[in-house]
Amino acid sequence: MFRVSAVQMAIDDKQPGRNLHKILQYMEAAKENGSYIACFPETSLSGLARPAIKEVVDMLSLIEKKAHSLGMYTIVGSYCEKEGKVYNELYVIDDLGTWTRTYQKRHLWEAEEGVMPGLDINQPIITPEGSIGIINCWDIAFPEETKSLAREGARVIFCPAYWFDKPRPDNPDYFGYPSARANENQVYLVFCDAFSKETVGRSKIVSPVKVLAEAREEELISADVDFDELETLRQKYNCWK
Repeated sequence: MFRVSAVQMAIDDKQPGRNLHKILQYMEAAKENGSYIACFPETSLSGLARPAIKEVVDMLSLIEKKAHSLGMYTIVGSYCEKEGKVYNELYVIDDLGTWTRTYQKRHLWEAEEGVMPGLDINQPIITPEGSIGIINCWDIAFPEETKSLAREGARVIFCPAYWFDKPRPDNPDYFGYPSARANENQVYLVFCDAFSKETVGRSKIVSPVKVLAEAREEELISADVDFDELETLRQKYNCWK
């Protein structure tokens, strides 16, 4: 058993430095709350800006130092320009302060004009507490992304997002996605949205059978993930047979 947190955070589109400062503060709050992994929203560093790789690396270096001092995994995101191409990326920093994984969003939303989709195969990340997986926002609408990670051993899936408000035909409500993906794959799922007038702003941590925590404001939510309980649920509701 260990604790995970999702930080439903307001993001500044013009001043990435302010986002970085807020992330570092929330990392401390998550640690004080007993969390082993803290997840931040999609593009939590950059907002809608598209910084060059050097700027992103400089910001991540400070997150690495903080993660090391706290002994805590951290998941953050940013747009990033590399050799003239822009990607929507997630970064995983481990509890030793090592940048262990970069994941480039595979399924882009229609508004992400000029952003390149990621092509690398997504694999689970092995932590001392067990395997986790990461997907990014609209990836959650594609069942095979979560299923592939679960089949490869991930027991907790993190999904940072920046999900625009008000469900409509071209922008469906995400409320059902986290619970559906958690149930059909028998995993915990941490869905971490940004907080603004534009976003749905209902971040949640779910088990295969219930919502463990849900946000309504700019706030940090936490819940314990229990792999013994997960195994019991998998025996009872084995959806993989």
